[in-house]
Amino acid sequence: MDRARGDNKCCAGEKCGRLGCVVMANGEARRFGRQKLLEPLGGKAVVLHALDALFSPALDVVVVSRWPEVRRVCAEHGAAVAEPAGPQQSDTVRAGVRALGPRVGYLFAQGDQPLLSAASVDALVREFGAHPGCVARLAWHGEAGSPVVFPGALAPALCALSGDVGGGALLRQDATLARGVRLVEARRAAELMDVDTPKDLARVAGELGRSAECM
Repeated sequence: MDRARGDNKCCAGEKCGRLGCVVMANGEARRFGRQKLLEPLGGKAVVLHALDALFSPALDVVVVSRWPEVRRVCAEHGAAVAEPAGPQQSDTVRAGVRALGPRVGYLFAQGDQPLLSAASVDALVREFGAHPGCVARLAWHGEAGSPVVFPGALAPALCALSGDVGGGALLRQDATLARGVRLVEARRAAELMDVDTPKDLARVAGELGRSAECM
């Protein structure tokens, strides 16, 4: 069963009301030296931590990756998967939007952001729901990060992106869109940490351990 969908029977397209969620998992991981998304962290792969925060009744999730093992692990964990046409960010964005079809909004998340919390994702989704014409971004002390939600009306522009750029390119091109961005504060700074190097992974593992001790 697709854990992103649960037991609900959801109609297709914008009438569904559920946002599309694209997990960006297509990178080369050159700085890490091997496939970082599959590195073990707290008993499971890095990418699965990110997925767990994104599985929600408000979201339909698709993981976009050209790496077969990443797609396999994510599919076994309950996520839909899609293979992009190429290695660039725009290929990933386009494959995700097309896999999800028309939506009121698209949430883009990074597969290497394992400390993201379901509570922060929920707050981001609620902020977008209150302002569906605006872009919403998770932030810490006013500094924007990931995930980010784009209105569904921007789907053609997202699919028209080219090169190694994501949705941020639309914000750089449109000052009005950028001024209207709604920032949502994360529950803690560590949620915005990503894993680019083995040192980053060690840092994230330390944060995960401290969180477990506080529970």
